[in-house]
Amino acid sequence: MNEYTLKHYYFKFNIFIPFDVARASLKRKCEFFIGRLAAKFALASLGNYAFFNIKKGLHGEPLWPKYITGSISHSMLDCTHGIAIATAAIHNPNINSDDSIHHDNQNCKNISGIDVEIKQNADLFKENPNMLNSLMSSQETKLLSPFLEQTPALYLILFSAKESLIKAFYNKYQQFIPFDAMHCIGFNTQTCTLSFYLPQTSPKMIPIRTINVKYLELENEIMTFCSLDPS
Repeated sequence: MNEYTLKHYYFKFNIFIPFDVARASLKRKCEFFIGRLAAKFALASLGNYAFFNIKKGLHGEPLWPKYITGSISHSMLDCTHGIAIATAAIHNPNINSDDSIHHDNQNCKNISGIDVEIKQNADLFKENPNMLNSLMSSQETKLLSPFLEQTPALYLILFSAKESLIKAFYNKYQQFIPFDAMHCIGFNTQTCTLSFYLPQTSPKMIPIRTINVKYLELENEIMTFCSLDPS
């Protein structure tokens, strides 16, 4: 992949490239492209959004069409090897009949957050202890350490799960939560589930309960998914 070819693909698929991404490295431009391309396919399942460009908000969050929430994730090894996934769902059950966009599915869906990581990136946590310290607390380390032999990519799974939770939480409350505010309190290899406790950081939040994040470990990737009730 080179700059000229990538520019052609941005034009071919009608993907808007923000100023900060345009000035970034080729790898960054590649991962942004595959993420937005995945989002286009996700939107296509909901209606005629072929010409809708998902731009970036003030905090870097994707700006979806009216009545739609979604989540995008991408992971790159280099300019030629990467993966991206995206979800999109209608989140407002009271869509007016005169809405200019035809929706194929008008059911109100749960609010979700997703993440994908290339498993080779798990080595980053072994090589950078500071990254590991910022990812998990001493209590989380104590909880998860017994599972490391059985699940070597556990730290990457935890990172991905927290990323999914951040996205789902923002989609619901329009508020970002830091990594150290999310406390992993359970890990179940049978159900592929991580359980988290979050303190109440917004008056809009429902009284705190356990939030579960599902994970899927493939041969080369880790995927995680968090679903929150829209009410």
